[in-house]
Amino acid sequence: MQIENRQKIGMQVSRNIFLLNMILAVIKFTAGILAHSTVMISDALNNITDSVTTIIVFIGIRMGSKEADDDHPYGHERLESIASIIVGALILFTGVAIFYHAIQALITGTYEQNSPNVALLVIATASVIVKELMYRYTKIIATKIDSEAMLADALNHRADAFASLASIVGIAGVRMGFAFADPLLSLVICLFIFKVAMDTFKEAISKLVDTACDEETVELIKGVILDVEGVLNIDEMMTRMFGSRVYVDVEISVDENLSLKIAHDISEDVHDQVEAKFPKVKHCMVHINPQAKDRNIAATKRL
Repeated sequence: MQIENRQKIGMQVSRNIFLLNMILAVIKFTAGILAHSTVMISDALNNITDSVTTIIVFIGIRMGSKEADDDHPYGHERLESIASIIVGALILFTGVAIFYHAIQALITGTYEQNSPNVALLVIATASVIVKELMYRYTKIIATKIDSEAMLADALNHRADAFASLASIVGIAGVRMGFAFADPLLSLVICLFIFKVAMDTFKEAISKLVDTACDEETVELIKGVILDVEGVLNIDEMMTRMFGSRVYVDVEISVDENLSLKIAHDISEDVHDQVEAKFPKVKHCMVHINPQAKDRNIAATKRL
């Protein structure tokens, strides 16, 4: 996907998500003030935090999509991984804040004793639905433009949906006379939020430390290379993740009697085939090794 299109799609999605979060924040904040609900006001503030997260995601996409330059000859893709880490930190902060207030409420017994307004239950239910739709929408686009930061933001929406689900159960529990239900369910939901945060951290960090790409992709790349005419064997191949992109370094064997030009053409063919058939591959470096053609080629083709 062209960089301009990637940024355009990223900007459009970020704008839509930002507006939805702000609308949710205004509705929840107004309802919280009118109903004297600290839970709903806290949820509104969380939506404002989500809006900030969406801005960070867009900045990450824009910066990570910049072309390579003299100071960054390998490109800027890792900036998107850094944006994902920031998103993960905000998700973790949300979970810690909810956990702290839930524990404090259970210890001091200061949770809501009055039956909450039915309108709060309706708003919390609507929030779950909207947040789940935001998750699915963002995830689809994140996959389409291959954006790690946007995928992290999608997981953030899923965590918020869990939090709103806890509010529904908590509000319903309070209305039935179980005043402790709200903080107790909040503790359970915190576990889901912490897992989302840890998964986000793990994925982002793995792309900052030159982790190899998955085994299935490695085998598919090997198959494409071995199908190139003139390639006798793959002597060695390494892959590394660079943000959401992949670098491939491969050593191939060709007939030692070939001219330099023909051997070079084979290496160029390998380079072009790999980059054309695997859009995630940013660059494929090919090294040529000479090999006697009468060796057991059939055996060398089997890795």
